[in-house]
Amino acid sequence: MLTLALASALQVATAAPQTVRLEVATAAVDPRLVVRVDAVWLGEARSVTLRDDGAATGDVAGDGVWLGELRGEAVSMLPLTITVERGSSSGVVAWEGSEPIALGEDHLSWALELGDTPRAYRVAATATSREARGREAAAVTAPIAWACFVLIYAAWLVERALREDAP
Repeated sequence: MLTLALASALQVATAAPQTVRLEVATAAVDPRLVVRVDAVWLGEARSVTLRDDGAATGDVAGDGVWLGELRGEAVSMLPLTITVERGSSSGVVAWEGSEPIALGEDHLSWALELGDTPRAYRVAATATSREARGREAAAVTAPIAWACFVLIYAAWLVERALREDAP
């Protein structure tokens, strides 16, 4: 009885369609930018052009986060290629690899550095990657600012002591 229930639960889980949300974040917003993701979904070539138009749920148009989705039967591994085009220039492969996919719904995110040759790097979440950069900058800036304050205060104390000792 338990085996039968487990087998039917597995059939229901694998029969459900799978959605993979794709996100690519850029630090600089470029309206000429076209971000395309090519995938091989269960042997079938698929392509999706990511958009930064605010049409997706939770998206803000022009924020530098490009979104798209792939849907289909359940997969466990997904070969992907991210291609970036600017204006009329030909596409440049910014990232290529295979990603393990969780059952049901998954979320894959990359940070894109445009530069001369665009390169994408896998990140945990694009929406927070920009915020994480800000927190990292604050974590570095705060101790430096504090050290400068202490040095200036110490210099002021030394200068004051030297004035008091001067005849």
